Amino acid sequence: MKRIKKIFLSLLTVLLVIASPKVVMAAEIIEDPSVTITFTAHVPEGFNHDIILKITNQSTDIIQTLGLAESVEYTRSIMVLRDSVYIIEPIIENGDYITDMEESYTFASEQTVEFNVLGNTEEQQDTKSPEDGTSEIPYHEENDIDIDELTGLESADSVFERFTGVCSVMEDNPDYEDYIDIYSAQLIKQEYLKDKDTNTEEAWEAMTPTERYILHISYTLPKLYLFKGADSEKDFLENVESKLKGLEDIEGGDVIRDEVLALWSWHYKYYLHTGMFYDFYTDYQGEYAGTPLDESKGEMEEIKEIISDSGMEDEIREIIEEEYPPREEKENGVIVWIKNNIITLSILVIVGIALIAAVVLVRHKKKRDTE
Repeated sequence: MKRIKKIFLSLLTVLLVIASPKVVMAAEIIEDPSVTITFTAHVPEGFNHDIILKITNQSTDIIQTLGLAESVEYTRSIMVLRDSVYIIEPIIENGDYITDMEESYTFASEQTVEFNVLGNTEEQQDTKSPEDGTSEIPYHEENDIDIDELTGLESADSVFERFTGVCSVMEDNPDYEDYIDIYSAQLIKQEYLKDKDTNTEEAWEAMTPTERYILHISYTLPKLYLFKGADSEKDFLENVESKLKGLEDIEGGDVIRDEVLALWSWHYKYYLHTGMFYDFYTDYQGEYAGTPLDESKGEMEEIKEIISDSGMEDEIREIIEEEYPPREEKENGVIVWIKNNIITLSILVIVGIALIAAVVLVRHKKKRDTE
């Protein structure tokens, strides 16, 4: 038995030597198109108002919002597209203040943008037109934005809460009735029922037309197009833009359109960072929560169980860590995911070992014989 075990471990080491450079290369060619920008506001003494930054990408017209408050010392970070031109509009609940922010920004690398909040003068107030006055801040700008420390992106809960809040205006609203009724069609219902075993006729019938729209737009469609693959975020967003044309002629429809695009943009960035698709309708635990876009998930879990039962996980880990010690370099989200899931990756190599393949085949054969 010891001899077999030694041969098994030697074979594993050889396979890892061959396979690991390919895995590393695959991870390194994925260039993150996003960059983290930190905004810091220097406020006058006694200032305690919230500051909302409305950040608009001039090329895509996608709007992101970032809230700065006294509780975070007026410093927050956000992910934006690298080398894109952004117009940033600061909104302060008290109109007696202005800022010295520049008209536009282009971010090539990670940086901190510092700006000053200044008291408005009477002369400046007199020259303002009525349109420049303080306007009511929409739903999604009133709420603080939570940042996921693992990815640097806005948290999933924050994204989904804002999205559903904006879409809530469609509920029982005759202006949106024709637009959202499409998403209660029989074809979409069948997609829903086939997607998960827990999806039932009763659950579908219990949903409102708005809830069916939110489900399809925030889960079904983005998962479908991420599974097919997208060369860029722009290509990915084009898949949903044609489905938003019905909002153009509805008052307030542009706000929902912007939120759909912002949600899809988040989906794409989350996938780039983690290799996972985030299902807002599933409870996740652990780092980089999400669902692998991999149809062989069941088989991989079965193989993982076999490795675990063999009692050789620690020896596998020791071999990998000995052969490939940690590299002192800045790592992107994909590299971090690879290192955090080293055992899972080792399983992908072990699949090629005849011993494991044979065990799986025997198990399936026994199952079929019993049926």
